[in-house]
Amino acid sequence: MASAIDAVREAIATQRERLQSELDRLDAAEKELAGTPAPPPAPAPAPAAKPRRRARSQKGTKTNSPAAAIARREEAFSFIQARGEATAADLRAHFGWSPNSTRKATSRLEEEGRIRREGERNQTRYVLVGARPAGASLEGRVLDLCQGNGERTRRQLVAETGATDAEVLAACAKLVDEGELESAPKGNDTAYAPRVPE
Repeated sequence: MASAIDAVREAIATQRERLQSELDRLDAAEKELAGTPAPPPAPAPAPAAKPRRRARSQKGTKTNSPAAAIARREEAFSFIQARGEATAADLRAHFGWSPNSTRKATSRLEEEGRIRREGERNQTRYVLVGARPAGASLEGRVLDLCQGNGERTRRQLVAETGATDAEVLAACAKLVDEGELESAPKGNDTAYAPRVPE
């Protein structure tokens, strides 16, 4: 997981350098337009050469290890959750992943029932399972997540809806009272699942 985080940090640093160079060029252009002589723009940094072989992290973990795959999967889910939807190209551009790593992460998330694929070929995008339009009630989103995944814990629902713990608890209590969900203790948490008709 450390290597995945390091890779993201490196990608952010590279992007920051590119953006700073672009900002310097825009400042120079703005000064020229204002009639003020501008200093010559700084040369753009040369793109970093990509290593042919994947480097091991300091702890010796490979970037294709199970831990790295889990980290990529969770990063992809968080990215899709934050944006509402994403394409494979969005994920590759944001994280710097290979097409194969992106495909593995999204396929596994689909298998887990956390995202679904919409569209075909280059129009394919990934959306959260149970995603409702903006303005949908929290109870509706919670019910969709539970129905789409079979069972969700309170902590998972807080993370997936972006609501507070108290808001999720209130929504779940209302759905349990209405007979839509049933609850059961699960470790230090509570699990919610669609009520099975008797």
